[in-house]
Formats: sequence, structure tokens, C-alpha cells
Amino acid sequence: MAEHDKSNEPSGQLPDGAPLDAPVATLWPMLLAKWTEFAKASVAFPRTPEGDAWRAAVPSVITLQAVAMALGELVERLEGPEAQRPARADVALALDKAGVLIDQHERTLLGLWPARGEEPQGQPHVQPHLQPQGRPQGVPAGVIELIGDARAAVEAVLLCTPV
Repeated sequence: MAEHDKSNEPSGQLPDGAPLDAPVATLWPMLLAKWTEFAKASVAFPRTPEGDAWRAAVPSVITLQAVAMALGELVERLEGPEAQRPARADVALALDKAGVLIDQHERTLLGLWPARGEEPQGQPHVQPHLQPQGRPQGVPAGVIELIGDARAAVEAVLLCTPV
């Protein structure tokens, strides 16, 4: 029996820690299904300020995850065979677009959870109140982690980009 060619299969784990056993061709549909389920589940969030914040966060959460995944694929191309490496101008454009999306959706997400003791104003506040550790008060840790993951993906591309 012929040995299975694993050259098209990614290794490692999905962002949620699940093992990644699927070929590349099925990775995107699996991730899309995961985030589609998240979006569908958002309608069940309670009609409370916290539930409203999570419902409003869905597009930004999905966008940041998509940016991080796309930048991860860019790193793979930058580390791969020279023939598959994108041009510097394309990398620069991708980083610029990613930076704009990350900044935009970070502002949106941070504005959805007002600092403790404040009532939601309906307008995202661009300068969130910070705790001594630097984490915005009231913003769920998972949201902060997601923003950090997207910014880390930018840094990973920068580390792979020739000067």
C-alpha cells in the first residue's frame, strides 16, 4: 500500500487546542463552521448589557480571528519555498490592511464593555479605563487574548520578512 503524502497537511493544533488532523483543503471549512456556530449561538445571549455586548462583538471577534489565521498562512508562505514567497510590496500591503482591521476592531471591542461603575453609552470609548496591570476594566480576558493573538500574528510576519 502506498504511503500517505502528508506534505499538504498542517501540523499542530487549532487555536482552541484541538488537534489538527485535517488536510489543508478542509481546514478553512472547519474553522468557518466553528465561527458560524459562534455567530448562530450569539442570538441566544441574554438581553442584558453583557449579552448585548457579546452579540455586538461577534463581527469583530470573527474578523480578528480571520486576520490572525490569514497572517499565519502568510508566515507559512514566507518560510516556504522561494517560488511561493510573496513580493515585499504584497507583504507590506497585507500588514497595513491587517493593522487597520486590528485597530478598528480592537476599538470596537474595547468600547463594548464599559469600565466598572459606568453605564453603557452606546458609543465605544476609545480610551478605556485601565487597571494597574494595563488590562481594560470590564473587558473579558478572552477578548484581550484575541486582540493579542492578532497583534502577535503581525509580529510573526514581521519576523519572517526579509529586510
